[in-house]
Amino acid sequence: MNGNVRTDRLGVSKVDTFFSSHGWLFREQFVNDYGLDAQVEIVTQGKPTGALIGMQIKSGSSYFREQSDDHFIYRTDGKHIK
Repeated sequence: MNGNVRTDRLGVSKVDTFFSSHGWLFREQFVNDYGLDAQVEIVTQGKPTGALIGMQIKSGSSYFREQSDDHFIYRTDGKHIK
């Protein structure tokens, strides 16, 4: 290994682990898109609902410069909100 830390891959992995551990279906998007990194399908009472949440996943300290005791703050610009 070359020692380069891939925070983008670590971030996707952690989001996958979080939703998968709650029984929801995590699907990473491998197609180069306009910021859609993954979709999560909501599962209710063990059954997929068909309801999807699109996600743009940010990871690394450069994205999360502000924090409090119980949360992180992510500030974006107008380009990413659109």
